[in-house]
Amino acid sequence: WSSDVCSSDLGRTYRWGSSLPASPAGASRPPAPLANGAVLVDHRTPGQGDGQLELQNQGTDAAVVMLSRAGALMLSIAVAPGQSTTADGIADGDYELDYTSGRDWDPNLAAFGRGCTFRRFTDPASFQTTPAAGGVNYTVRTVVINSGPADAATADIPPSQLPHQ
Repeated sequence: WSSDVCSSDLGRTYRWGSSLPASPAGASRPPAPLANGAVLVDHRTPGQGDGQLELQNQGTDAAVVMLSRAGALMLSIAVAPGQSTTADGIADGDYELDYTSGRDWDPNLAAFGRGCTFRRFTDPASFQTTPAAGGVNYTVRTVVINSGPADAATADIPPSQLPHQ
């Protein structure tokens, strides 16, 4: 820090920066990227579902995909740019599917710091399990995340409309 001396109209002199603590070691390091497939929030009930959600990030930024029901966040999972991941154990039902993408993920804020996008898939993500000879049939839903403007499958939303824990 450099300190600058400034005068106030009250005749007092202040030294800016003289009482600030030194920067912690490593403070200028860029944030670590999100690990592909990292589960950030998980409110699924184990053993309650067979559905699978396949996520493909064809975009240039990292993304966090959020699966929610009636506004309650059930699952959020990170997908690195150019990567894919799968979440299983999704219970039957209709879900809202949202995502945010960007750069410089801040784990304390649970948000990207730069180049943020906030989108909702326009159709619900439905999962269904039915009995079948020798087992069950279950839904495998594949979701593709792209860079660029929203398309027919997605709509831009304000960040306040994303589901919360």
